[in-house]
Amino acid sequence: MASQTILSSSTKKKEKRIEDTELLRLKRQQTWHFSLKTKIKKNSTIMLIETGHYFLAFSAFLLFTQSSFFLALTAVTLLYSLFSLFVSYACSDFSVINVFINSNHQLPVFYKISGAWSNHEGSMLLWAWILSFFCILFLIRSRLSAQGIHIRPQLVFSCILFYFCIFLFATSNPYLRLLLISPEAMAELNPVLQDPILAIHPPLIYAGYVASAIGFAVCLCICIKSYKTENNFRSLYKRKDHIQAALKAGSLFAVSGSTLSMNRAYQDWGWKEIRIWTLICWCFLTIGILLGSWWAYHELGWGGWWFWDPVENASFMPWVLSTGLAHSILYARLRLWTVFFSFAIFLLSLLGTFFVRSGFLASVHSFASDSSRGLFFLIFLTGLVILCAFVFYQFCSYSKRHLEGENKETIAQAAQQKRGVNKTESFTRIQSLFVLIVCTVVLCGTAAPVLFSLIFGRDVSAGAPFFNGTILPISGALLILSIFAQLNSRSFFNILFLLFLSVLNTVLAYLIGGLPITESLFFSIAFLLFCTLLWKSRTNMQLAHGGLCAFIAGIIFSNPYKSQATQMSQIGDIFCIDKNTLLILRGIDQLYGPTFQSICANLFVQPNQLSSKANDFVENNCGFPIFPEKRFYYSQTDSSTTKVAVQTNGFSDVYALIGSGNIETGWYTTVMKLPFIACIWIGFFVSSLGGFFSLSKQLKMPRLFWV
Repeated sequence: MASQTILSSSTKKKEKRIEDTELLRLKRQQTWHFSLKTKIKKNSTIMLIETGHYFLAFSAFLLFTQSSFFLALTAVTLLYSLFSLFVSYACSDFSVINVFINSNHQLPVFYKISGAWSNHEGSMLLWAWILSFFCILFLIRSRLSAQGIHIRPQLVFSCILFYFCIFLFATSNPYLRLLLISPEAMAELNPVLQDPILAIHPPLIYAGYVASAIGFAVCLCICIKSYKTENNFRSLYKRKDHIQAALKAGSLFAVSGSTLSMNRAYQDWGWKEIRIWTLICWCFLTIGILLGSWWAYHELGWGGWWFWDPVENASFMPWVLSTGLAHSILYARLRLWTVFFSFAIFLLSLLGTFFVRSGFLASVHSFASDSSRGLFFLIFLTGLVILCAFVFYQFCSYSKRHLEGENKETIAQAAQQKRGVNKTESFTRIQSLFVLIVCTVVLCGTAAPVLFSLIFGRDVSAGAPFFNGTILPISGALLILSIFAQLNSRSFFNILFLLFLSVLNTVLAYLIGGLPITESLFFSIAFLLFCTLLWKSRTNMQLAHGGLCAFIAGIIFSNPYKSQATQMSQIGDIFCIDKNTLLILRGIDQLYGPTFQSICANLFVQPNQLSSKANDFVENNCGFPIFPEKRFYYSQTDSSTTKVAVQTNGFSDVYALIGSGNIETGWYTTVMKLPFIACIWIGFFVSSLGGFFSLSKQLKMPRLFWV
């Protein structure tokens, strides 16, 4: 029995040894297969990123030609370069310096890919591809139109794209590699930017900027073509033998008349395209600013949505001018304003890029501070300003000789049929001036602090008080002008009745509503603007201006009626937000994410029924829980971010955030009630819908129609 026991034990040991050997062999085989797959994956990623680098260089060489085919091929090569950068981020190829600095292998795939354009190099590459894609769309539209063939802005497109390609290679190459080390992770996307709304916000802003480049190129070609046509006629009339021969044949005036009509035909097609691309620019900028404001409201924990930050101002200035351009381009005799706005929008888009990328201005949103990049932008911007000033001067002299006198009979007939056209045109001209003043004030307030510091060595601040104190009166006058522009064809009784309603509205808002006098006046202005929309039959105009009225109402009512409570709270503490709302801190939980750990406050908010005391707090079904967080990221141990919890009840929001603290002293807890804050987002959204409706209407029009 003993010998059998020894034999069985030795047999079991031998079998176990065989099993361990087999398991070790299988594990080594799996490890070898995994390492082989990893090497193949890494090699394929390296090959893809290098190919994308070569395709970017190939794109720059393709732009030396003015062929539409090669311009379309440039869009394909840039798309491949951008795709290769996306793949390197998605696969966490940390041998690429751009990925090494801005990504982390623990990030979700969505934030990995969005990290490709959250940095300077990737955003410039995305900008270049969007521009090439819009160029293809424009060329397709021009091929489908007989008049569009005469306007060929391919040279302007190629020059702008060539600049961006050279800029990427010289100062902002996203494909530079680390040759000696290949770490697993270094940093990650800025924790403040890890938000799904902000991930799609930059491409929309870039699309708005790039759409302004298309309008700029078309407008530049129209101005140059008009000047060339005038010079051709001058050279023809200087040659007496040609004139005499043409007079004998009786064909001089016929030829010149047909040439002028052809010139006007392709110019009208160009103005129509400028309308279309202006609306595209305005719609993209509106949605981008909406999403950026939404992100600031939900992420930064300040309870506001607009802070006059330099980067916010950089997108606000082109938006304001594109709003003015969308109105001035409707009138034939406001083409000087149209040309000026078209040039200024694109220049301000580049100027905003210079502000952010050069480190010239400090901002929450900026992510590059290289002086060489700023110098590159400044040289290109200076050249464009000189070119635009020269072309605009030539077009002004041309318009004085030709545009003011053309179609006088047609304009006189239209003035007889529509008596309010000239008045509306005059109001639009004054509105364009006010829009330019608003943009100038924002530009000066954005750049003045840095210029004063560099030139005079003095610190000058231009924050929210400066912008609100200067822009609000101008904006109020602009809204009043728009109201009078809508009332010019109405009877005196209707105008008097609306003025009586506005005065009554102001008095009621001030005395009964408790609004300050400024908010009461703006509320009356918004009410008048809304009443004028009831007489209009155009849906796009009603949506755009109705959204503006809702936006103004949201601003007016959210600030005066806001209530806020901040205190150091321990678990179980109860305090009042206002006389109608109670809050209790039910607990503090600790959460763990892939790249962070956080403390999460468990708050319960409910109405203060019958104005009971805070000590008599009893939870009921009328209340709701809310969970703000404070996150600590592993890659940035010295900083933290706040995740605001927002509960929307109808048009009002309950806005809560948790601050620093511990279990002994408690936690700083801030809760706000913001009534009618949702009207701001509704107004933005409805206005953008009006812009898209107007865009679809312009795309369906067979030809240009002036007002």
